Amino acid sequence: MIITSKENGHVKLARSLAERKGREETGFFLAEGTRLIGELLASDIPMRSLFYTEAFASRDERGLIRKAQERGGKLFCVTEAILKHLALTEHPQGIVATALARVGSCEETLIDPEAFYLILDHVSDPGNLGTILRTARGAGVTAVFLCPGTADPHNPKSVRASAGALFFLNLCRTDNPETLIKRLQSQNVCIYCGDPAGERDCFTETFPLPWALVVGSEAAGPSPSVRKLANHRLRIPQYGSGESLNVAVASGILLFVGAFRTFHKKIPSRGCKIRKDVLY
Repeated sequence: MIITSKENGHVKLARSLAERKGREETGFFLAEGTRLIGELLASDIPMRSLFYTEAFASRDERGLIRKAQERGGKLFCVTEAILKHLALTEHPQGIVATALARVGSCEETLIDPEAFYLILDHVSDPGNLGTILRTARGAGVTAVFLCPGTADPHNPKSVRASAGALFFLNLCRTDNPETLIKRLQSQNVCIYCGDPAGERDCFTETFPLPWALVVGSEAAGPSPSVRKLANHRLRIPQYGSGESLNVAVASGILLFVGAFRTFHKKIPSRGCKIRKDVLY
């Protein structure tokens, strides 16, 4: 049976996930396109439902529909009009999924003495956030801490910009970044704060394990209280004039330079033990 009505309960729930209110009320988020859904199915994120058109089913060379069914997802064949209603991209690929939005608790994160972390303080742009998460996965970040004022990582723009990295990262939300930083420091985590006027040059810093990088808002950087608590302020030398770098670009440079110098040219794949059943 093909779903043809926007009033269908499953369709209405999925469409509500385009808004933060819908995600918070249900605990689910929306993903679309073959690449993102392929990454989703490769992760351990529980899938709730999969919507697809007949045209997509006829060309499903990656077997996404079969894999979703094997993962226990509910399958719904929909018309092209309903798929366009659910999709948020200009040219949808004929497949949309809903899955569990999973964010851990900072208090239950076990600090690894051979790891490094990322703390995001008021990174409010969803696209920048998703790009940073994509970079964090590539650099081998152990866990990402989300402070107040930071965009929702399950915002559709963040999900797309993360290119699936979101599904493999350990995300932890905190209501008090100052308390988080003090807790990390009590466990010998060195806190670096990204700051264009910082006293440390990222290319000469040693980055002793364990360490954490704090990056802040696109306009003002980390909040003053967070900047004050950091062990060191880290700058990226610029050889041209102009404003400071975009937060996603700066984060990428600092994370990869730190990983490179920490692990002597070897960037490992590391994990962090956190509870997997905590929803926001």
